[in-house]
Amino acid sequence: MVMHHPEHGPLLDADDMAALLGVPAKWIREHTRTSGPSVQLPREWVERGQSRADIYRQATGRDDMAGALEFWRRQSDKRDTAET
Repeated sequence: MVMHHPEHGPLLDADDMAALLGVPAKWIREHTRTSGPSVQLPREWVERGQSRADIYRQATGRDDMAGALEFWRRQSDKRDTAET
């Protein structure tokens, strides 16, 4: 769920970060628990996120976070449905 902080702008929970970065939410929760919420993300995660942003832009012609979250959730839902 995206929340809006008056000073810092959009704030994402671990599930949203996981969707954008392409890593399991449990990794993000553990990273936040051990490193704090404002620490730098691992380079590999940032690179995955950049790659996913490129895929989203190419697929939709858009470059917005809300749309990217929706896009990656739909992709995840398709994978979940195909696995059942």
